[in-house]
Formats: sequence, C-alpha cells, structure tokens
Amino acid sequence: MSKERQSRQVTSFATGLNVQMSAWSHLWGNWQRRIRYSQAHAALEKHGFDEDEIRISRSLYAVEGRKVSFIRNEPNSMRFVYLPLRVAATRHILSEVVNTVVSQVDAMNESEIVVMKQDPNSYHVTIFLQSRIEQVRLPENEDALAKELEAVHRLASQTDPIMLELDRIIVTATGTVVACWMVCEGNMDQLRLECERAFPSAPTMQARIWVHTSLCRVLHIEHRVAEFAWRMMALNALHVSKRVRGHRVLCDSLRYEIEQLTQSGGAEGIDIPLRKRPNVVLRILKKEPLLVGAIFGLALMSALGMRLAVGRHRLT
Repeated sequence: MSKERQSRQVTSFATGLNVQMSAWSHLWGNWQRRIRYSQAHAALEKHGFDEDEIRISRSLYAVEGRKVSFIRNEPNSMRFVYLPLRVAATRHILSEVVNTVVSQVDAMNESEIVVMKQDPNSYHVTIFLQSRIEQVRLPENEDALAKELEAVHRLASQTDPIMLELDRIIVTATGTVVACWMVCEGNMDQLRLECERAFPSAPTMQARIWVHTSLCRVLHIEHRVAEFAWRMMALNALHVSKRVRGHRVLCDSLRYEIEQLTQSGGAEGIDIPLRKRPNVVLRILKKEPLLVGAIFGLALMSALGMRLAVGRHRLT
C-alpha cells in the first residue's frame, strides 16, 4: 500500500472519529440540559417564587402601571453574542406561549402583579456575555473592540448552523418564563468553550449548559397572591409544553451586539453568518453516531476477513 493511500485512510479515519466524538459530546450536552431544566422546575414546585430575586430584578426597571422600561443609568455598554430567532413561525409560537402561561395573572390587578413581556422581535438564545450589567468590562480602546469583533467573526467561520428543538416551557423561581431548547445540529457547547478561550477577561458567570430564551419576567408580586400566581403559571407552562414540544428552528447567524446603558439607550450590532452546512455525508455521520460505529465495525471485520481469506489462498 502506498504512503499516499495510507495517509488518506488515516485522515479519513480521524475525520470520522472526530465526527463521532462531536456527536457523543452533543448527546452528553443535551442530557445535562434535561437535568438542569428538571431541577429548575422542581425548585419552583418546592419553594415557589423567590420574592427577593424578583425584587432585585424589579430594581433594574422603571414600572408605571403596566408600562415597563429598563433603567439606563450606567455610562458604559454591555456586549454579548447570541443566536437571533428570526423565523416568523417560531416568534409566533413563543408569543402565543407567553399569552397562554400568563393568561390568568394578566387579569389580576397591577398592584398585585406586574409581568414584563419580551418583544417577540428580540427573542434570542444567548451564547456568551463579554460583559454584564453589574460587571461591565469595556475594551481599552477601539483597536481592542475591533479585535473582539474579529474574534467573533473567526468563531462564526468555524461554526456550523445550529438547529434547536423546543423541549419544554418552564417557570423559574425568579419569575421568568423560559423556552428551553435541545441542540439537534451544530455544537453549542463547543462554541461556548471557544468563546471562553477567545475572551479570557469576560465575566466568569456564563450560561454553560442552559440553551434558553427568556420570554417574560415577573417584576412585582404581592406575597398574598404569589402562590396562586406561580401555581397557575407553572400549570399553564406544563400544558403548553405538550403542544409546542418538538418545534425546530435553524439558526444560521450570530449577532454581536453592544447595548448602550445610557438614558438614550439604543443598541448597535452586526449579524455574522455561520459557515455553510457540512455535506450530506457528514450530516448523517453527526446525526447517527451508533450507525457510523456499526458500519465502521462491519467494514473492519470485512477487511480482516478478506485478508485472512487471501492468506489462506496463498498457503494452499
């Protein structure tokens, strides 16, 4: 066998092995996600709303009746990378989810409960925060900011489009209604790991396992109605989860955004396309790691059988 052919076989084997390892990593990540989502639901069932956390969230917003606006009093900016959910069908489904989950509490008096609903046009899945509201770390100058943007471009060029599947809707103890996703294609966990390596000065508190979209948030609730509110919201979330579970959306771009935390507000951002989808063969390899292993094993056994048969033939 020529060295060139041996080299091609080694490269092919290494590629297949890498694809299988990526697929197993992908399954492991989704398994961890299911555990975390279940734990969050169990925490609400056990303790109800954490009213102290809700008050902390409330301090970030100006509330006038049902009108809610973010308090922008920091002379800095918050920077983050996320997957925008731009498919109209997905936005419509999530918007209907919100209306269903908070249907009973919406009818309550504004002095008893205030719920802030996210604008459907801003639905997204956060990948990585280069800075947070309470821990703002700006680049030293425009060159540093340009390097940060260059790093995001590089990560996008190395990342396949990410297919998400809606797993469930939950209400957390902090009063947030959350759409919880599973990753069907692409490697969200690897992308977040690469972000950590690319931005070592970023805040340490990051969403490493959760893949979620925050849909609405309770900003004020009277203690006497808190238990009724969370029980109704949790029950509605359970019912609506059965209807929307399995909905898929393909995210083919990242968005790098700089949100100005000033009174004038505003946000500047740039959409960066993810690299083209891999060829059909690689997609099958990623999706069916067990099938790949079985085929590889059969091929190896066949090759060994042929070698043994040839050896016996030569001996006779």
